[in-house]
Amino acid sequence: SGSFVGIGVQVSEDDASKMTIGTVFSGTPADEAGLTRGDHIKAVNGKSTADETVEETVSRVRGPEGEQVVLTVGREGVADFDVTITRRKFDLPLVSWAMVPGTSLAMIRLDQFATGATDALEEAIGEAKEKGATGIVFDLRSNPGGYVNEAVGVASQFVGDGIVYQAFDRSGDRKDAK
Repeated sequence: SGSFVGIGVQVSEDDASKMTIGTVFSGTPADEAGLTRGDHIKAVNGKSTADETVEETVSRVRGPEGEQVVLTVGREGVADFDVTITRRKFDLPLVSWAMVPGTSLAMIRLDQFATGATDALEEAIGEAKEKGATGIVFDLRSNPGGYVNEAVGVASQFVGDGIVYQAFDRSGDRKDAK
């Protein structure tokens, strides 16, 4: 649905097997605590993340709304430090966009096909056109998917009238999505 309870980061394992923050979402507890892209989560509530999978670390960072989690953070050029963050519910922006400098192209990023993705994309396209965009680079990298009806609505922004996709059930009956 685009609403989450947590601290507001995406974590991945880097080449050195460190739990690395790839994205800190704006306006989230992690953002307010000063975490940044590239920070390493070295421990969660005092327990090391060494030899853990990303899923294991993330499951320990997640938790009930209103509860605190203490992260030991490694940052280049700074001694390791602890950050206490209170988990809370937050909404992620579904779409972000910017003009590509020196061009008339808009870069539009869709983070997930959650409820409202189609409306958010339509709004971004309209804003981009108002700013002079004559073309769009549509970024779906790291998009985890979501609701089929939103994917159809999003695809419909880029294809002409007609069928966006066809689904067949096991008896061979076809359902067209427009």
